[in-house]
Amino acid sequence: MASKKHQPWAVIRLVTIVAPKEQTGRLLCATIHELSPERPAPTKMTGIESCDLKESGEKIFFRRVVLSREEAQTWYRSLNEGKNNTPRPTREEDHEKYDGLPFIVPKLIDNQPWPVFGIALGEGLLSQSAIPSVNPAPFLGHTCNRMHCRYGDRSGFETFLSDQRALAFVTELMHVNLKNYQEYLGSIIYCQPNPVIKNIEQFMAPAQGGHGERVICRIIPRPGESLEKISIIMFDKEAQLLTSFKHYHIPEDGILDIEKGVCLGKYGFVITHEEYGVLSCNPGRYFLREMHMEIHLHRPEILTIPAPMSNSEKSESITYSAAQKRDSQTIKSVIKEKCDLDINTRIKINTCIKQEAYKREQLSAAEHYGQRWFGNGSREEAMRFIQELLGTARSRVMISDPYLSYIQITQFLYAIHGDTTEVTLITTENAFTSSASDIKEKFDKVLGDLKTYQGLSPDIRVISSSKLHDRFLIIDNDAWSVGSSLNSLGEKASLVVKLPNPNDVPEKLKILASEGEELGTYLEKRIK
Repeated sequence: MASKKHQPWAVIRLVTIVAPKEQTGRLLCATIHELSPERPAPTKMTGIESCDLKESGEKIFFRRVVLSREEAQTWYRSLNEGKNNTPRPTREEDHEKYDGLPFIVPKLIDNQPWPVFGIALGEGLLSQSAIPSVNPAPFLGHTCNRMHCRYGDRSGFETFLSDQRALAFVTELMHVNLKNYQEYLGSIIYCQPNPVIKNIEQFMAPAQGGHGERVICRIIPRPGESLEKISIIMFDKEAQLLTSFKHYHIPEDGILDIEKGVCLGKYGFVITHEEYGVLSCNPGRYFLREMHMEIHLHRPEILTIPAPMSNSEKSESITYSAAQKRDSQTIKSVIKEKCDLDINTRIKINTCIKQEAYKREQLSAAEHYGQRWFGNGSREEAMRFIQELLGTARSRVMISDPYLSYIQITQFLYAIHGDTTEVTLITTENAFTSSASDIKEKFDKVLGDLKTYQGLSPDIRVISSSKLHDRFLIIDNDAWSVGSSLNSLGEKASLVVKLPNPNDVPEKLKILASEGEELGTYLEKRIK
């Protein structure tokens, strides 16, 4: 058993939410961060922190406590569906009245059988993607790089997610924005540092034969730990190819020296343990062989530029700062390894391959986001593109277009299949240039036919032209920005692009629609 001086500790951060007139809170989110054995116990937290949800009257409470590693694991595994107790600190002097209180926990599902821990990967280990990756577990930090999670029910937190003040409160204390990471709502996460390895060093050196290079890995164990059960898989990625994938056992001194020849791509590794599983991984990194530096030295004069906010002569103005161009001095320098002719040639070839791969990634991203350019005179192509998109709708279609009129109903809406699809159209008075009675007659005709043949009855809203400029197309949970109105898309050069984050757009369009008038009401007022 470890001595008291080296007692391994764990820090529990617990957030609960309490409904009005209730005494017992329910789990919002919790993390357990196990500390490495050499770290001392953190100081106690005095009291609690809280935040009110004004809309619902609920209250959020945060409490941080310190437990021994064994007690933290016991508490983590003991949580069951229903009423449980908040953790009690291991040290007597840390105890407060806020500890050991009942709180409600939902049914928890282990992501992996205990005690299998995983490592959060920000990108694919051997694959490449044109879509930027996002850290899947921002609360892990730099030392707790392994995690086990017990996922719970994330329903019932809508008021919390819509309260910016409460979100900011929890984000600061838990180191994760739960609006962006909703899978952790009602969940508890156990974070653990590498149990065997304290540090990993990897660097490149010239090959012993004088040609090529070698990679040296130095694995430093924690005090009292052995590298006996550890092995490493090293792989090379070059010119979009996996060129090496080899398994090695770690020597007793922890130093692995591998002749690599020449690899101008990435070196990566995965370290595993016979009992603990995956301990660490590096998806691949480039080593610096040549560096070009260009430094500009100048002392600009800062100007304050007033600028009107619109074209109106009575427009209000804003100011912004700009650096006035002045004479400058440029210093250039190149730092590089000594390379023979063959390596220099390979560097040039590899650079060319990477540039072409980057172009393909950009094309892949454009295809993923539905980016589509319609040149001048491509009206039919543009119409068929929109019709095909609408044909994929299963539950919802929203079109906002300041020039959308009855003609667009015939041009596009018959592509929507199924009378269960909810259709909302948002337009403005800019779409109605003829008499109101004539417009009403034509709308009645096309809407009647659409109801008869397709079973669709779109909700059409007319809003002020001052409130709508851009064109948007919502299909189920996807959203597109349409560069030109549907009545002329493709007649002139324009662009359609799928939005990478469509989540807020439908809600904002619903708000816009609610501020407008129903089409029939709007036209009746114009006729009168």
